[in-house]
Amino acid sequence: MIPGLYPGRTEHIHFKVTVNGQTYTSQLFFPGVSQNEGDSIYSAQMLVKLYTATSSVTGTFTFVVNVA
Repeated sequence: MIPGLYPGRTEHIHFKVTVNGQTYTSQLFFPGVSQNEGDSIYSAQMLVKLYTATSSVTGTFTFVVNVA
């Protein structure tokens, strides 16, 4: 389920990833949303890949964290 619009923002999902005790926080965005380009935080690198099945939509995103 794609979330509804936030005032002044495009549709997005917040997430946190923790690696070696360090937490990274960001947002994932959805392709094809007209408000994406007008959102000051939008990044095309953070687009979810959507797949449509017969009665549902699922999405994937691969997180890559470079560990020094």
